[in-house]
Amino acid sequence: MPVMHATDPSTNAWAAALSVWEAAVRHSGWHPVLAAAAHVAIALLCLAAGRSARCADDASPIWSIAAAVLLLLAMNTLFAFDLLLIALVRDVARTSGWYEGRRELQAMALGVAAAAGVAAWVYWRQRLRLVAPVSRSVPAGLALLAGLAALRFVSLHATDELISNRLAGLTVGRLIEVLGLGLMATGIWRELHTARV
Repeated sequence: MPVMHATDPSTNAWAAALSVWEAAVRHSGWHPVLAAAAHVAIALLCLAAGRSARCADDASPIWSIAAAVLLLLAMNTLFAFDLLLIALVRDVARTSGWYEGRRELQAMALGVAAAAGVAAWVYWRQRLRLVAPVSRSVPAGLALLAGLAALRFVSLHATDELISNRLAGLTVGRLIEVLGLGLMATGIWRELHTARV
């Protein structure tokens, strides 16, 4: 009689999540590469703005934090870590029996992320206003990008559908990324240009 080995549900969940993630990354195309490169470019501009003569020492850490957030978002854009986390949590939820109650948890997580995002945006705007007149488009662009990342990580069905719709050959999510990066680039360019004047 063959010996039956008990399988650990968490191991199965991890294997299933990895399978979903690998398939998504393999079929993602070239858009994530371009988007990640744009994130990195704007992160470098943030660092340049932090070092500009116009920025006081108090503002430099904020620009560094913005650059770090953009680099994390670039890694997520390129490697789709949000898909891996979502697939893992989904499989754990199914094996643990709380999958049916996930909507309330997702809505709560989205609310917490939104509150944290608004608080961070207000703090950054106030802090930069005290030390240097920064274009409003910089924190607004970063807030858009962080908000989009939060929507993707929480993965509510309705928001997933919305950001997956295609317009002009790109998904709504990718268009929001372009808008956020564009706002940041415009604001940072103004900062750097004004610092030279």
